[in-house]
Amino acid sequence: MRDAPGSIARVGISSGAHSDLEALRRFHYCSGRPSPPVLVLRARVGRELAGVLVVSMPTLNGWWRRDAFGPAFGSPGRASAGRLNAAVRLLSRVIVDPRYRGLGVGAALVRAYLARPLTRYTEAVAGMGAFCPLFTAAGMREVPLRTPARDARLARALRALGLSAHTLADPVLARVRLRGSATLRRSVRAWAASSRATRARAAGPLAPLLHSAISRQLAPPRVYVFDAERPSRAGGDAWNAHESGGSLAPGRSPPSRNRSGRCPERPTNCTPG
Repeated sequence: MRDAPGSIARVGISSGAHSDLEALRRFHYCSGRPSPPVLVLRARVGRELAGVLVVSMPTLNGWWRRDAFGPAFGSPGRASAGRLNAAVRLLSRVIVDPRYRGLGVGAALVRAYLARPLTRYTEAVAGMGAFCPLFTAAGMREVPLRTPARDARLARALRALGLSAHTLADPVLARVRLRGSATLRRSVRAWAASSRATRARAAGPLAPLLHSAISRQLAPPRVYVFDAERPSRAGGDAWNAHESGGSLAPGRSPPSRNRSGRCPERPTNCTPG
């Protein structure tokens, strides 16, 4: 009989595959698929797949990036896009099997990637960041964000209608309010049409659009960034033939780099998130 998840002492982190993501994808709070991965890391406890981290190319329309990395990434255009693709990667998913949550597996995955990032800058956008601070536990910095204009407009529209986001979080009440208020229906469609992320669904069913909009009102996304100062190799093979095993014990630091900029080939200590 294998040990119960609560008694594990070590986690092995290695290069993974798309099949690892598919095995755990149903456990993530976002139902959609992430951007195409450029790198997948997996965490295993013994032979059990405990978690997965997905690295993707960055989105071009990150409103937070100028505040996070400076004006070089803030202006639109081909030159800015080229700099962005060369210097930034996105942690698009960190998924942990529910049996292994609360043990630091997610933070261990993020910390392992940040020890050998593909680019100088790394970013992550988390809808549940207020409730699960794994990115800051792994050493990333939270970027103070301004409220996006479309979210602010919707909040004003809800106040004018005498509605609250908490009330509309109830699916039954939300459907009742949608049927009874043309203004609410217009406001929700306007919210969806104001972003590339939701524009294609703006003319579709209202209930899921309202759910997405209210989710952002109640739990606005948080952005986390990391600057490695010295970028490692940009190729996707930076993690090939590398595996780390770390104890899930508090108060430990990520592995230091040697003079070549590579992680030493030895077990690393992982701190719980």
